[in-house]
Amino acid sequence: MKQIKFLVIAVVSFLPILASCVEPLLVDQNKREESFLNNKGIDLDLELGFSSFINDRGRVNGGFTEKFIVGYNTPLTPVISGGFEVYLQHNDTQCIYGASEYTVAVFHLDWNMGIDLKVGFVVDPSTLVFVRAGVDQGRFRFNYYGPSTVAMNNGHMIRYKMLGGAFGAGVEHNFSDQWFLKGALDMKVYDPSSSYSPLGLLSGVVSIGYQFPIHN
Repeated sequence: MKQIKFLVIAVVSFLPILASCVEPLLVDQNKREESFLNNKGIDLDLELGFSSFINDRGRVNGGFTEKFIVGYNTPLTPVISGGFEVYLQHNDTQCIYGASEYTVAVFHLDWNMGIDLKVGFVVDPSTLVFVRAGVDQGRFRFNYYGPSTVAMNNGHMIRYKMLGGAFGAGVEHNFSDQWFLKGALDMKVYDPSSSYSPLGLLSGVVSIGYQFPIHN
């Protein structure tokens, strides 16, 4: 619970600072007012933030996360936007627990990738509140360490992939015709019955992205 509160506070606190830094770049207000009413296009987005495992098996060490996104957005109604995102995410987080009296097991989720469907609701002409959900594949690394904290041998390092679900929500703000700010909280959930998987990965991210418009 403390990890979730920390991520929420960090994302919410950082967005006004980020917005104030780019305020001098704002374009003509009339153009901004049309930004989410005509935002059909291809998005490129690099999200940066902090991630942490949700796990009841051991001690969690959170770390930085980087998520590269290619997305497509189009207006569905005057107040609803829809689309999808394809992403690749790198994580530094890990989970450590004692497998026995003499060994320690360490989970790593080095990479995960997936595709999300995204639906946004226009709260003002330049601001969008969105939810996203989809399928995620995690690339895990599982190590057994001996009493000397040195891996016993390569046979005790397991690499594997696991499918899971992805869920998230956030706020997006256009500050020019093509540039936008974003803040989001995301949750990746994997098989909780597996002894080789944490319960999930929680990420809090902020980003600046660019949209390549598509004109009909």
